[in-house]
Amino acid sequence: MINTPIDVVLQPFSPVTPSQAGVQTISAEFPARYAYWQIDLQLGTGGPAITAAMIQEIRLKANGMVIRRLSGTMLDAINQYYGVPVSTTYGMLSLYFRRLGVRGGVQGLSNGKLLSGSAPDVALESILNTGSFNSSGQGISSLICEIDLINTPAGAPRILPIAQVTDPYPGGAGLVYFQDKTTFNGVVGTNTASKSNALLFGDPIHSQLDTVFIFPLTSTLDTFQMFFNNNLIIQRTSAYNKAIQAQDDVRFPAALFGYANAIVLEWSPNGYGDEVLNIADPSTDLRLIFNSTVAEALTFAEFTLGYPFGMPSAA
Repeated sequence: MINTPIDVVLQPFSPVTPSQAGVQTISAEFPARYAYWQIDLQLGTGGPAITAAMIQEIRLKANGMVIRRLSGTMLDAINQYYGVPVSTTYGMLSLYFRRLGVRGGVQGLSNGKLLSGSAPDVALESILNTGSFNSSGQGISSLICEIDLINTPAGAPRILPIAQVTDPYPGGAGLVYFQDKTTFNGVVGTNTASKSNALLFGDPIHSQLDTVFIFPLTSTLDTFQMFFNNNLIIQRTSAYNKAIQAQDDVRFPAALFGYANAIVLEWSPNGYGDEVLNIADPSTDLRLIFNSTVAEALTFAEFTLGYPFGMPSAA
């Protein structure tokens, strides 16, 4: 069993039509027999570079379920928040399944077994564990990535995926690091984001809340209050929020490329993986109140830890 990540060149994406302004979708199927730590998309292979701005949306599907959905520029910005160089530096855009900036190892390194449903899961990093099945025969048997492109360059552009992987760990998929995207229609003044209009929680997939990124178009967002089961857990200005995030030299809130007004709210300010909100209970009350200077659509990118095949039974 390989416990140290190795590089694997994956199947290339379907051909890109050059010089096309309209939307085109390319796809690739990745082998469901690895524990994936990250997938790096090399954007300039064999021709002119694809840029993050040309990627209208990336969708990663496990067993047909979308587990990542984001535009290229937003993914680029999120990666930079954790200190990853802007995609143009190395011509690469990465999907991480380990939680960047979290202290600890990777889930599954406990006596060679994949942890599932226990407290240590969230205290460690996560992986995308494919090709492993639980006692009920459930596991990730299919992994497909789709990319919507616009305004492609001339020539023969191509995207080549390379992954860092280990052998899969026994016990099934375990915890999966999900990312969802929703649109919140903001108004001038006070806004309330909740389960009804922006935030996702109260089910096995959205079991523990890790981070919420908010991307405005032009508005300035400020004065944040987060209520969790009627307890006020966050009370910050935008400046104070960034100051807290910058204190451990792991997060870089000023580096959100192309999104100067983006806001990040997270629950691991000290870098420990068990600092998450347990939001699996359907009766959970979670609300975010904030002010906006402009009435516009805001993109919420919510990262959660969850179970794709239902909550594990208590043992």
